Amino acid sequence: MNYPLLYFIALLLCLPNTASGQKVIYNFERLSTQDGLPSNTIYDIIQDKQGFLWFGTDKGLCRYDGYRVKVFVHDTNNPKSISSNMIKRIYEGKDGKIWIASLQTGLSSYDPSLPDQEAFTNYPGNRKDTPGLRNIEIFHLNEDLHGYIWVVGRDPDVRRLNPGTGKFETI
Repeated sequence: MNYPLLYFIALLLCLPNTASGQKVIYNFERLSTQDGLPSNTIYDIIQDKQGFLWFGTDKGLCRYDGYRVKVFVHDTNNPKSISSNMIKRIYEGKDGKIWIASLQTGLSSYDPSLPDQEAFTNYPGNRKDTPGLRNIEIFHLNEDLHGYIWVVGRDPDVRRLNPGTGKFETI
């Protein structure tokens, strides 16, 4: 009798049982207004390439580093602040910029390479002098291979933003 072959077969039969017996443990942490969120109403969450968690709330954009929550809110005295506090969608572009869709005030981008007080660029909506995103509630954001940001709104309303020019096209 070939005992080494028998031991090898027995070992192979036992391996799948050992591997399937491993338990995966997930650790969850709850964040709330007590931890620095401005609201417990959250519309969107993403994790960027640097590991930050971004939350779109009804009272501002939040960045969580695992220890602290940094809240970005609209400041009427600072044109480089986010365009609105009602954040509906968040998307990270290939270049690391964070794209933020706010309810009926347009689209903003956050450039992490700039200081926070200068990091936002706004592409307004809901203004009569701006044909780009007038009265659009944004449901989805995405980026194509050429770096254009695609904005999908209601009824289906699709626009494409050229970030280099800041101009929108209706598709």
